[in-house]
Amino acid sequence: MAKVTQEILTCDVCGNANDVQTLAFGFDGKQYEVDLCPGDSNGLSKVAAGYIAKARKVTAGPGQRRNGHRQRSPRGARAGRSHPRKAKAAPKQTAKGSGTAKASGMEQQKGIYVYGILPADIEVAAGVPGVGEHRGPLGVIRSDGLAALISEVGLRERLGSPEDLRAHREILDSTAIEVPVLPLRFGTVLTGEDAVAEELLTARHDEFATALEQLDGRAEFVVKGRYVRSELGEISKEAFAAARKEDTRALRQAMEGICVASVVKEPAHELDAVHVAFLVAIDEESEVEQIVEDLARDWEGRIEVRLLGPMAAYDFVRTGSD
Repeated sequence: MAKVTQEILTCDVCGNANDVQTLAFGFDGKQYEVDLCPGDSNGLSKVAAGYIAKARKVTAGPGQRRNGHRQRSPRGARAGRSHPRKAKAAPKQTAKGSGTAKASGMEQQKGIYVYGILPADIEVAAGVPGVGEHRGPLGVIRSDGLAALISEVGLRERLGSPEDLRAHREILDSTAIEVPVLPLRFGTVLTGEDAVAEELLTARHDEFATALEQLDGRAEFVVKGRYVRSELGEISKEAFAAARKEDTRALRQAMEGICVASVVKEPAHELDAVHVAFLVAIDEESEVEQIVEDLARDWEGRIEVRLLGPMAAYDFVRTGSD
């Protein structure tokens, strides 16, 4: 006779076993899980809500999410995510960034690496390393309602290692989950904090503010599909191009109801079937997943599909600095 083991969750507070769910939360830099019944879950939510309403937003670090890239199977599980929190308004004045050197001897040798532009009412998670040889911690420079997400780098050091590229993207993608961010091109380095505040944030304030408003609550999702070679057979280039065009049309039509904008990207491989970036509200991630799952099921055996995101809106930001 087979032995069957049944696992039953009980509330860690009252011992109730009805409708118990595991909740994850963070406090004082540590992550916790607790099993709660509906009554105690509501109690925790009510207590937390009072503090969340007074809290500041914190940009996510690379360790919290792997680059925003998750390969999805047709029945892939959805990863959890903390919700954005209401932030205190920042004063409209230039504020020097945290984690930047002030010694006069160092300032001539150090540059300010800028990852992206954000609203000013954010805080940076402590100890998140940036790009460069010394992986200096992230900081912010604020000016008139805007903030630049930055870290220090040596003016003469060489950037561009795989680790640098990965860190740059992970920082932006993790941040985009919590707050709108305008990603800047990899390797954007200015000579000092004043240059960031005056030449970037002040000089282009209206442009950046408008773009951030358009991105608020939204992120980029990318759908990539590749034809299964064995299913193609011997077809002409014209027939292949027609199939790719039709499949791309079907994907865009399926996403039409929830995406704000879309960009068809050039094929990166001879077997690429679809490669489209979509700008979508972050809270509609489950809808995006369902659409892609449905398409993957319809295309099973013909096209292998991947969903990437949410990530920073690389394909929808045109600030002139990306």
